[in-house]
Amino acid sequence: MADIWVGRCRQWLWTLFVLVSSARLSTGQICALQDSAALLELKAGFIDEAGYFSDWNTSTDCCSWQGVTCDLGRVMELKINAFFTPGFPVRDTAYGRHVGATLGDLTALQSLNIENVLFNAAIPISLGNLINLEMLKMRGAGLVGDIPESFCSLSKVKILDLTENEIVGTLPSCVSAWEEITVIRLAANQMSGEIPEVLAKLSTVEELDLAENELVGAIPSSLCQLQKLEVLLLSGNALESYIPSTLTQIKSLRVVALNRNQFTGGISSWWYRLENLTDLRLNDNQLSGPLFLPGWTETFAPLKTLFLQNNKFSGSIPETLGNFQGPLTIDLSSNGFTGTIPESLGNNTYGTLILSNNQLTGGFPLSLTRMQTVMANRNSLDVLTGVGSVPTDGFNVINELGLGQNRFAGPWPTWITELVNLTSLDVSGNNITVDLSGINVTGGIPIALEILKSLDYSLNASHNPLNIPIPCGDFVSNVGILDLTDTGLTGTFDSCFFRSFPLVSSLYLGENQLEGELPSDMQGLLNPTTNILDLSNNRFVGKCFSGDLVDLNVDLPRMVHTESVSISYTTLVFSQILKKVITYCSASSEKMPAYNAHTRKGFLRHDTNRQVCWSFVVWFYGAKSKTLSYDSNTGSLQVMVNLTTSSFQPDLVQPLVPSLVKEFLQILS
Repeated sequence: MADIWVGRCRQWLWTLFVLVSSARLSTGQICALQDSAALLELKAGFIDEAGYFSDWNTSTDCCSWQGVTCDLGRVMELKINAFFTPGFPVRDTAYGRHVGATLGDLTALQSLNIENVLFNAAIPISLGNLINLEMLKMRGAGLVGDIPESFCSLSKVKILDLTENEIVGTLPSCVSAWEEITVIRLAANQMSGEIPEVLAKLSTVEELDLAENELVGAIPSSLCQLQKLEVLLLSGNALESYIPSTLTQIKSLRVVALNRNQFTGGISSWWYRLENLTDLRLNDNQLSGPLFLPGWTETFAPLKTLFLQNNKFSGSIPETLGNFQGPLTIDLSSNGFTGTIPESLGNNTYGTLILSNNQLTGGFPLSLTRMQTVMANRNSLDVLTGVGSVPTDGFNVINELGLGQNRFAGPWPTWITELVNLTSLDVSGNNITVDLSGINVTGGIPIALEILKSLDYSLNASHNPLNIPIPCGDFVSNVGILDLTDTGLTGTFDSCFFRSFPLVSSLYLGENQLEGELPSDMQGLLNPTTNILDLSNNRFVGKCFSGDLVDLNVDLPRMVHTESVSISYTTLVFSQILKKVITYCSASSEKMPAYNAHTRKGFLRHDTNRQVCWSFVVWFYGAKSKTLSYDSNTGSLQVMVNLTTSSFQPDLVQPLVPSLVKEFLQILS
C-alpha cells in the first residue's frame, strides 16, 4: 500500500513540476530571480555606450539576453566579449558598489567568459562563491590587485585565464586545491617574485602561461612534476640562472617559450630528449657556448620553430640541424656563429632561415633556395658564385633572400637570375659590379639585372659599384620598393623610368650621377601610393617639379602625404637633412623641435606650426645662399641665410601663413 502512495506522490509532483514549468514558459519568466537581479546589478556598474547590455532589462527574461545561457532557469554560462565593439563597457565611477560583486550570486554558473569589459577594480572576492565554475576567463578586464584567496574554493575550475590585466603579487598557496585545472593563463600582468612552488602540485596542468610579468629568480626544478604539461610560456620576465635540465623529464612538452629573460649557460643537454617539441623560443637571453650535441636532432622530427637569436652562441652551425625535414623556421641571428653555412640546411624545404648578424664566411649554399625565406645579412660571406647549384627538381621556391652587408665582390652572380620565384632581394653594401657588355639594348636593362622583371616586392642593391645607366626601357617591373642608392647610376630621370616601374612606392636613387632636369609633371608620374622619394645628391639642374613657387605651393598638400622627399640640384643642394625637415613638416607640431631664443634654433610653437614649417620649405627652395644643420642629439634645426641673395617672394607664401611669415623670416635671419 505504501508503495502505491509513493508512486502516486511522485506522479503528482511530476505533474506539478510540468504545470509550473508550463506556466513559467507561458509568461516568459524562466530565469531565476536571483540570477536576473545579479545580472542587472552587474550592468548598473558600467557605462555602456555601445549598448552591449541593451537587451538586459526587466521586461525580458534574462535567459534570452545576449551572452547568457541557461539551463532549468539558472544561468550556466555568461559570455561577454566586447573586443570588436567600439565604446566597450567601462566601469561607472559613480557606481557605489564594488563592480562585479554580484557575479558571485550566479551560484550555478559553470563558465564565466568576459573580455574587454573594463572593471578597473580589484577582482571580486565573491567569485569564490562559484563552486561549480569550470572556466573563469576575464581577459583585458582592467582587474587590479592580488588574486584573492577566495579563488581557492574553485575546486572544479579547469581553465583560469586572467591575461592582460594589472594583477600583482603571486598565486596564493591554497590553489593546490584546484584538482582539475588544465590551463593557467596569467600573462601580461604585473605579477612579481619567483615562480610559485605551489604550481608543482597542480599535476593536471597542460598549459602554463606566465609571460610578460615581473617574475625573477630561476625556474624551479619542481616543475618537472607537471607530467601533463604541454605548453610552458615564461617569456618577457626577468628570470635568470641556468635552464634546469629537469625539464627534460616532461615528455609531453610541445611548446617552450623562455625568450626575453636573462638565462645564462648553454642548451646542449637540458632539452635533448623532448621528442614532442614543436616550438622552442629561447631568443633574447644570454645563452652561450656551442649549439647542439652531435646527433641530437634524431628525436626532433616534430620541431617547427626554433628561435635562438640575440644570444651569445658561438662556434659553427651543426650539419645535424639539416636533419629536420621542414618546413621549419630557424632564427640564429645576432649571435657569434662562425664558419660556413651548412649545405644540409637546404633540407628544410619551404622553411625560413635567419642567420643575419653573425660572423659566417664562405659562400651562399644554393641548396638553401629550397626554403621560402633566407636572410644572411651582416656576415662575412665572400664567395659570390655560390656553393653547389640551384635545385632543378621543382623545389626552387625561395621568394625572399637577404645577402646585404657582406664581403661579396665581383660580377653580379648569374644564379640569382635562376630564382624564378624570388620577390624580394637584398644585396646592398657589397662590392658587386655589372658587366655592361651584355646590355640588352632594346630592353634597356643589363642582362644581370633582368631579375627586376620578376621581382614584385623589393630590390635593395644600394652601395654597390654597379655603374650602370638608370634602368629604363622596353620592360615593366612590378617592384614596389627599389633602392639603388650609391650605385653609380647615370642618365636622366624622366618618364621612361616610371613606365618601367609603374608600381614603385618607395624609391631611393640618391648619391648617384643622375643629371638633367626633373620631369615637369613629376606629381603626375609618381605612383599615388608613393611615400618615399629620395633623389638627393645627384646632378639635377633646373627647378623643382612644376617649375616655380606657385606650382610648388599647389603641390604641398600632396607632399604632406609623402613621408619624405629629398632632391638635389647643382645650385640648390638638398641632402638627407632636408628629408628630416619635410618629415617634420608632415608630422604633428608636437614632434617639431621647439624654438630656443638663446640658441636661435628650432621652430616656433603656434597652432599653425605646420603651415609655418611648409612656408620654410617653400622659402628654402627659393633661397640662393643658406646653410642648414640638424643636430640629431638635441633634435634642433639651425638655419643661416643671406636674404639679400634670396629669391624668396613673400607674396607667394603669405596666403599660407599670413600672420607668421614675417616673424619666422626674422628668426631665420
